[in-house]
Formats: sequence, structure tokens, C-alpha cells
Amino acid sequence: IDQAEVVQRQKQHIREIESEILRIKYQQLKAQVNPHFLFNSLNILISLINSNPHRATEFTKQLAAIYRYLLSNDKQDVVLLSEELKFAQQYAKILNIRYGEGIKINIPQATDVSILSMRIIPTSLQVLIENACKHNIISTSNPLIINAFIDDNKIIVTNNLSPRPIPADSTGVGLKGLKEKYKIISHKEIEINQTDTTFSVSIPLIPKNELE
Repeated sequence: IDQAEVVQRQKQHIREIESEILRIKYQQLKAQVNPHFLFNSLNILISLINSNPHRATEFTKQLAAIYRYLLSNDKQDVVLLSEELKFAQQYAKILNIRYGEGIKINIPQATDVSILSMRIIPTSLQVLIENACKHNIISTSNPLIINAFIDDNKIIVTNNLSPRPIPADSTGVGLKGLKEKYKIISHKEIEINQTDTTFSVSIPLIPKNELE
């Protein structure tokens, strides 16, 4: 495949993604996606097409996977934890391409079937990762480190603190909206803990029998 053909394919992908972004903008309360982030991602993709077509291809695949997940789960109140973890890994790859060495995101590779079959509100992890990016400075000299791990039927997301003077743009629903959804769906509380150096959010996983 020559360079011209790669560029044409990438441009076609951009047109398809732009169409999907318009649909997602009308579904923010469900999708919890930041349109500014998505359009910024398209600008990054356009730049990569000319400078690094191979990397642009990988970026496009991850971005398309994110949209497929959002659209396929738009009407779902909960999803399998295994699906959410996979989605979070794809989202992390997008941020890694965007911020380079300025961000490090660790998503657990769970293998316990009983844990992976538990439920979680879709895009929960994306909301928490986005929240960390919104409120903290991201730089190669002081990377934003986000760790997610599973403990006692909860998934916990932590990050180091390097507060921005003014938070970046976000969906406007974020963590607050996630807390409200959990109260409605599972009657469980999301726990938030902050120290001088870290911020942590604990999300309870939902057993299937609690939804029946």
C-alpha cells in the first residue's frame, strides 16, 4: 500500500468519525464523552497522516473501537467488567498517543471469571481517567500516573496530583453524573478519597443477581 492510498483511507476514516461525533454529542449523558477531546483527536490524526501514516492507522483503529463501544452500549445501563476493561485499555492507548511520555495509565488484566462477569456502568473508567486529565497538569517532566486495580469487588482508580490552575474542558457530567447513576441503578455509593499527593475513586462492581 503506497502513501497516497494510506492517506485516502485515513481521510475516509475521518469523515466517518466526524459523522459519529455528531451523533455522540446528542448522547453525552449516556456516553460521557468529551466532544472537545474527540475533535482534538481528529486534529492529532490529521497531523499523523502526513508525519507517521503507520501510527495514524493505529490511532484510527483505537478511536473507531471507542466509538463502536459507545454506540453499542448507548442504551445499556450496565456492561460486563471485562468489556469495560477492554474499552479502558483502548482509551488509554489514545491518550498515550496524544500525550506521549506525559501520561502513564495502567489498566488491570483480570483473569478471575467471577470478577469479570460482574457489571459496571459503561464508560465509568473513561470518566475517571478523563477526570484525572481534566484536573491535572500533564507533562513529561512530571507525568500523570493513573492506576486502576480490582480489590474486594470494587475497581479503584488512583492518580497523582499536579493540579491545573484552571481545569480543562470536560463533558460537564463526569464524576458527578457517574455518582448519580450508581445511586439509581445499584443503590451503591462511589467513594472518593484525596490526600495531598493522590486522588482515588472506588467504584463498586455489581453482581448480576442484584440487577434481576
